[in-house]
Amino acid sequence: MNETAFETRLVTLSSSQRKDDAASSSTNFYVSMANSSGAIRDRVIGVSIESVGFVNFIENVRPKNTSITVVYFNGFVTTETNFAIPSGIYDDIGLSVVLQESIYTYVFGGIGPVLFTVEAVHPQNGNPAYINMRMLQPAPAYIQLVYSKVGLPYIIGMKETETFITSISPSRDFRPNLYGALAVTLNSRALTSSHHSVDHEGNPTGVMITIPVDQAYGNIVSMHVDGASRPTVSIGDDRNLSGFDISLRHYDDGELVDLSGGEMYVTLRYWLYST
Repeated sequence: MNETAFETRLVTLSSSQRKDDAASSSTNFYVSMANSSGAIRDRVIGVSIESVGFVNFIENVRPKNTSITVVYFNGFVTTETNFAIPSGIYDDIGLSVVLQESIYTYVFGGIGPVLFTVEAVHPQNGNPAYINMRMLQPAPAYIQLVYSKVGLPYIIGMKETETFITSISPSRDFRPNLYGALAVTLNSRALTSSHHSVDHEGNPTGVMITIPVDQAYGNIVSMHVDGASRPTVSIGDDRNLSGFDISLRHYDDGELVDLSGGEMYVTLRYWLYST
């Protein structure tokens, strides 16, 4: 009886090895592994992930969450203003300073006294810090922060549109969402297919593994997968592979992760028929 023999190979791919073109980045790249015959090896039948690593340079306020709409009534005229703060790494103090300065500049025109304050508060009883916003201009003037699921209202911690008017509700407290990325996914279209990886609606994706972002900004996120828990893609029909496409994406919306130029690596094990 003939028995089928298999071999395995390890390969470590780094974003620093990527093909240099306008479409590539440190989290979206292709690494050619072609040999003289034009393929890594004939008859590749499966691939698994051994380890992944990158430096956590992921901003906790991403570009999609930087804008907000503010309605201001000065007692005579109502104006609606949309502005955005810079994306980046914020704590509650930094967020409150930038938000107050932006409202003063864009809503009040950067002139006159401060009529709306934003302050980070750190309780002494061990409770989480929060941001307090307060309207100082007398009624009937008011400020309204317009709610949206995506944007600066999400970062602030808003649950609905908030109206500040001194005679009714001059002040509000918010617990900002500044924890940053919870997880990212490692993706490869070359190594997955529609029946291997789908999203919550059944649409095909290239996801191979979800990686918890369990290190603070500036630290190394490293994941080594052992034994039976190692995610494996069975390609099905054996085929030749000339390289690997790799991308690192946010788990919640599929957007490419921005590592601010930082590099990443992934170690793969692939199976092939012995020759």
